[in-house]
Amino acid sequence: MYEQFLFGGRAVTSVDHGGRMILPAFVTEVLERRGSSRTIWLGVHERDSCLHAYDQSYHRTLFAEIERRRLSDEAAGRTAADHHSRLRRAFGFVEQSPIADDGAIILPPLLRRKAMIKRAALIVGVGGSFEIWSPRVAREATDPLVRELADLRGPATSPEEGMLAA
Repeated sequence: MYEQFLFGGRAVTSVDHGGRMILPAFVTEVLERRGSSRTIWLGVHERDSCLHAYDQSYHRTLFAEIERRRLSDEAAGRTAADHHSRLRRAFGFVEQSPIADDGAIILPPLLRRKAMIKRAALIVGVGGSFEIWSPRVAREATDPLVRELADLRGPATSPEEGMLAA
């Protein structure tokens, strides 16, 4: 399952006006090792202003994690509102994008707007999944490590590396 092969690394890639971007090798290699279908799930991140991306195997794990959190919330006497919000974000506010033979995906317009991604994207591996950031937004993130990753500007998968303000 997904736990055997985790996403680790970072890269900057260009995004064209239609939302097309090439996934970096550290992503495509993991997907290949996992035997994943040629589809990526994209959704808004639970806390940060970026996209959360993963394959089908992680999608099932995401549901299990949300259910674990629901049980914990119930045991603590919390209302179900947070649980339902997590479910909507994880399963309602997501879109699938097929992966082309060259590793390209299309970032859907609504999700691009939510994450403020324009001409470049910072891809960050986070274990079972990966994040897609606007480099500009990443430079302003509350997490100092995300800010540092945005400032490293490489390795880039395109000449857009110098256009990180996009």
